[in-house]
Amino acid sequence: MRQEPVEEDLWDLLESNRTKPYGEKSNGGKLKLPMRPDPQLSGAPRIHRDPSKIPPCIRGPLRGVCRGETPWPVTICGDPGTGKTRAALVVADFVHGSQWFTWDDFVRKCNTATSGKLSVQVGTEDKIFDWERWWRYLDQSHLLVLDDVGCRGVVSEAAYEVMKTALDRREGRGLIFTTNLDVNKIADIFDARVADRLAAGTLINATGGSLR
Repeated sequence: MRQEPVEEDLWDLLESNRTKPYGEKSNGGKLKLPMRPDPQLSGAPRIHRDPSKIPPCIRGPLRGVCRGETPWPVTICGDPGTGKTRAALVVADFVHGSQWFTWDDFVRKCNTATSGKLSVQVGTEDKIFDWERWWRYLDQSHLLVLDDVGCRGVVSEAAYEVMKTALDRREGRGLIFTTNLDVNKIADIFDARVADRLAAGTLINATGGSLR
């Protein structure tokens, strides 16, 4: 009798020590996510990924939220080089229908969309988006990752509106932020309401020395 293949996700592979590095090496609310057994590069293809090297301080909490045990959004805070971006990229690679952006690039894209001139390649086509169509397109993604939030320590009105819209539209859905700032600093550069909404999700503190 033919047996159906067993589907495994990232966490099963990590626990069985069967993950492998992938990607190009470089010098430099509760919801379970649908995860695939084999990764597909979701963004930043030149960043080398090794799922087995996600620091334990990130791995455990991230596993919980991806399995629907703790609430979204996820905010991974920590000093530069502590594995925040690589951890978020690995999860995005293993999730069906994910989008990954640096924060600055995402804000630029959203600003361009406000004028109705954002051009994005979707499959083999270039599509033009305005603000609402852009967010409706992102709504189709199971996971949105915004990397290096507030890295410049200054937030424009446009960037604040992007943050607020992301929190509103992704409420209870897959959303990961990475940042070098703690929640108090986020409150300083955005405001207390944004910090409170992040704190209501899953906060992960990336500790330890640089992994670079």
